[in-house]
Amino acid sequence: DNYGQIYRANLIIDAVDNGILQGASAAQINMFKGEALFFRALAYFQLAMSYSYLPGNEVDGWNKGVPIILTPTKKLEDVEFPERSTNVEVYNLIKADLTSAIAILTNTDRPSKAYVSKAVAQALLSRVSLYTLDLDATISNANAVLTTASVNTKATSTATTGADLVTMWRTYKDKSESIWQISKNSADN
Repeated sequence: DNYGQIYRANLIIDAVDNGILQGASAAQINMFKGEALFFRALAYFQLAMSYSYLPGNEVDGWNKGVPIILTPTKKLEDVEFPERSTNVEVYNLIKADLTSAIAILTNTDRPSKAYVSKAVAQALLSRVSLYTLDLDATISNANAVLTTASVNTKATSTATTGADLVTMWRTYKDKSESIWQISKNSADN
């Protein structure tokens, strides 16, 4: 549910921007906002990939993207029904959210790879840039991810048999092959 994800991200961004969060350190607040910006960008990217053409690849001039909602709906009067934005506007928002997330997030403050980091946001921005043919940004962000020490601190796991490979991927741990992964343990869920 991408718009549900966008709704939750908007609530967090609004809470951070308006000083509503209590009892969290500055580093935690930055992490919350950076993660929210990342997840909003990811949701819009998934929506754009499903419901619009890539900028520059429109068919018969159809350049509509998806509706952009940047404010949280806290009460019935806040409900809005925006028109579809252009595909360029949607991709510009995605890039802006990821750029903001990259400026806020770090690669060291997360307890596991189940949390979003700067490198994760750079990887997604690299992909978005590739899709929009911004090749300089694609290369720059991909190189930033590849040179991130916290991504490359472990030797790549090797499996000598098929059973070893299955065991390696069924066992939850921070895998050296990933920069972000779904957590399958009670501590991170």
